[in-house]
Formats: sequence, structure tokens, C-alpha cells
Amino acid sequence: MTKTSPVLGCLPLLADVLGRSYGVVVEIGGANAYTDGRTIRLPSLPATEDPDFLGLVRGYIDHEAAHIRHTDTEAMSRELLSPLEKHVWNTFEDWRVERELAHLFPGCAANFRWLIGKLFLGQSGQPTLFAVLDWLLFTVRSWSVPELIPDREILATRVNALWPGLIPRIEPILEAMIRHCPDSQSCLDYTRQVIRCIREVASTTPMARSEPNVGDNTEGKAPSPGKKAKRPSATSKKTGKPAKHPSPIVDSRDLRDLLTAGDDLLPTELAAVLKRMLKEGVQTLGHPLSVAKVNPKPIRPLEPQEAKKVRDAASGLGARLHGLLQASKLMRVRPSRRGVLDPHRLYGIAVNEPKLFLSRERKPGIDTTVHLLLDTSGSMSKRIALAGQCCWAVAQALTKANIPVAITAFSGRPDPSNAATVTPILKPGQRVRELGMVDAIGNTPLGEALWWVLQRLVQRREERKIVIILTDGMPDNPVIAQEAIDAAKRIGVEVYGLGIASQHLATLLPETSVAIEGLSDLPSALFGLVGQAVLPGQRKTA
Repeated sequence: MTKTSPVLGCLPLLADVLGRSYGVVVEIGGANAYTDGRTIRLPSLPATEDPDFLGLVRGYIDHEAAHIRHTDTEAMSRELLSPLEKHVWNTFEDWRVERELAHLFPGCAANFRWLIGKLFLGQSGQPTLFAVLDWLLFTVRSWSVPELIPDREILATRVNALWPGLIPRIEPILEAMIRHCPDSQSCLDYTRQVIRCIREVASTTPMARSEPNVGDNTEGKAPSPGKKAKRPSATSKKTGKPAKHPSPIVDSRDLRDLLTAGDDLLPTELAAVLKRMLKEGVQTLGHPLSVAKVNPKPIRPLEPQEAKKVRDAASGLGARLHGLLQASKLMRVRPSRRGVLDPHRLYGIAVNEPKLFLSRERKPGIDTTVHLLLDTSGSMSKRIALAGQCCWAVAQALTKANIPVAITAFSGRPDPSNAATVTPILKPGQRVRELGMVDAIGNTPLGEALWWVLQRLVQRREERKIVIILTDGMPDNPVIAQEAIDAAKRIGVEVYGLGIASQHLATLLPETSVAIEGLSDLPSALFGLVGQAVLPGQRKTA
């Protein structure tokens, strides 16, 4: 894999960017990878830049997104497929949907080529129970990865030796499929034609003796890509002792066994192989992290006296913030000899005027977005009123300065399956109307919540992106929180902290955090933080 950008080299951000590009939802957390037909769920992932693991994650997301977008699951659910039909159809359908996705998103083609090469290149020498299935897989995959052609030819030689005449019957079907295969039902039609060929050859081939094949494994199941086959062992699976009546091992020379084989004897499918490799990679690389999920909570209105304090604090802050939160913005404002052609100046051709273009020059302007991340854990119950007042005072001031602002509350539950949740209170660009707050309960999954915020910020077009964390304590997992803060630095997001009657944030943000004891401390604390990044001579490394 080639070196990626800071955003695409960061797994939680990569997953979200790909999901949004493909129009599917990608979530991170838990022990396993799976999809329910609408959402792609990844296990808790390490914040690693390992290129091979990044490639596997991209490949799995691309592969499952291709099925979500292009597989007709409703039509296929009405079909009663035998294990062999399902396996061959899946081989063909994997190729078809990946091709369709690559047509829409050309970058996917390179991802798939890398993935298929990683999984299958050089694997033809590992015998499985049914060589014809290996040949079908490598034939279909060699259409997009020509490097697999030598492996395909090795398998073709093996199939021809076992079943002369089978490949010539199947090849015209595959040639028709590569020319025209518009949907999932077409894949099934080609699948049934191939199986009909296998059945015809099986009916004319003498039945082979059931003998163990070198390379067959204990369970009679084909080894997954990257796994070496094991010799059969006549031992009991339950006791580990020699079995009195060992089960016969399928002889790959007998096509009748292929036609009646169950799922346990057929090769492992691509998605299952990727799930296993992702799980093994997480265990090897360590430090897995999750991303918070949205959990809408009731938003209670602020009490009248609280709302009045917010309005009083916000009054007058707008003009000061407008002066501080300055970003340079490119504007086409000046006629020039080069730049972008200005159609309103084409008359200059007739009068020999060379300045027919508009050039860009930097002009001070607001090009900043701010996201307030509010801790609503149980420990904040006595401080949630103050924290809510701070958030809404800042939000109102930023809104008056025409700066997009968002407020997101975060908390978690002791149950690991629901450990990290966020509740959007104010979305970017949303008008500030009724002031409200959520109840404080649960623990403090700051890192998981910050990853969720970063996923949203990388989609924003503003030049400067700022996160202000408001919390009263340390996160549940400081390692995950620190990794999220480090990732924010790499992608250019500025992270600041307001400790609500607490100094704990200074551990994570020693140079960009301050503590306040009351709402009256907010103006000086906020301007002190933002001034570090904006005012000349005061900027520090975030």
C-alpha cells in the first residue's frame, strides 16, 4: 500500500470517510466485524498506520459496501440455494459487485487489486478438497489481478488431470459472464450453468475410491488463504484420543462429493477470511479503540434564571470573538494577467487590455468552525448547570460572529456494549433557539467521543477547525483520549480544554487548557485559549 494522507492513514477517520463516500454507515466497536445489510460494523481498531492493516480495513469496507450497494439481497433471499450453489454464486457475486463499485469509485480498483493479491497470490500450491472451486475462484479473480494467471494455470492443470473435459465446458459460461453480468440474478444463472456442467461430468466419471488426500485437514474443510493445510488426523475432536471409527475424508477426485458437500467442507468465503484477519490484526497490534455512537437523549430546557445568565454572558462576546477567530480566505478580487478568466472583462481583447483574469489574494475573513464537546457524565451532575451555561454562552457569541458552532454531549454506561455515546445538542449552522441540556449520568468516554467529533470535522470545508472540551475530570481511558488528541494534531484540528472546577485536563492538554470556577471566568479563559492560536506571537503548539 502506498503512503496515505493523514486523514486516510487514521483508521477511525478512514472508515468514516469511506462509508460516507459509498453512502453506507460504518461503525467501530466491539469484538467482531459484520454487516446487517445497511451498516458495516468494524471491531475496535488500533489507531495504527500499519499499511497492511489499513489495506485490510479498506478492503473489507470496500467489499461489504459493494454488496450493500449492488447485491439484490431481497431477490436472493427468495432463492433456495444448495451449499454449492451459494458458494459458487458468492464467488461470482464478489467479483461482480467489486467491479461495479470500482466503476463508480476508481480508487477502489487499486484497493481490490492489492487485497486479492495479498490473499491469493502464490496460494495455488495449497491443495483443497475440491480443486475445481479453487480454479473457478482464481479464474474470476485473475480478470482484475493478472498476476494470478500463473496460479490459475497451475490449478487448471490439476483440474484437467482429475476431470478431463470439465474446463472446456465451463469456460464459455465464464466468457459470457465477463461480457454481460448486470445483477445478482444473472450471477445465479451462470452459477447454475456451471454446476450443471459439473453434474454432467460427474455422471460420466467413474466413482473414485474414498482415500485421504495429502493436504486435507482434520475437519475436511479447505484451508483459508494464507493458511497451510494439515494432514488428516484419526483422533476424536472431543477427547483428543484416537477415534475408533474415523470419518472418511472426501476424495477431491469425485465430483459427486462436491455436488453434495455441506458448508463445512467448502472453502471459506472472502468476507469470512477478512473478518478473521481483522480480528487477528487487532490482537497483534493492540490498543484497540471504539468510536462513540449517537444516542439521542431528552434535552430539558434551561431554567429561566440559567437562560438569563447565558444571555448576559454572551452579550458583547460576539464582537471580540469575531476579531480573534480570524482565518485567511482566498478571494478572487483583483484583475490580473493570469488566474481565472473573467467573462466580464473579455471586451479587453478589442482594446488590447491584457488583464482579462481575476487573481486570488488573501483577505481577512471568518473561515472557522468550532465544536463544543461537553462531558455529561455522572460526576458532572453538580456542575452541569454551569457547563451548560458556558456552552450556550459561547454558542450564542460564535453565532453572532457568523461562526458555525456545534454542541455535543458525551457520556457512557458501565455496559461495554454501550460504553460510549454522544448526543448532538446543537448541529453546525443550526439556529440557536431554545436553550437546553441533557442530564448528567454515566462515565467519561472522552477519547471515543472525540473520535466521533473528528469524523464530523474532517468533512467540514472551513480552513480552521477547533474543538473545545468541557469536562470536570479524567477520561475513562486516557490512552485512547491521547491518541485522539494526537490524531487531531496530525489533521490540523486544534483541541482546547475548559476544566469545569477541575484541573485534570492539564494532564492531556498542558498548553491548551484552563480551568474555570464560574461563568464569570469564561471570557478570559476562552480568549486566552483561542489567542494562543490566533494572536501574533502568542501561538503555541496544540
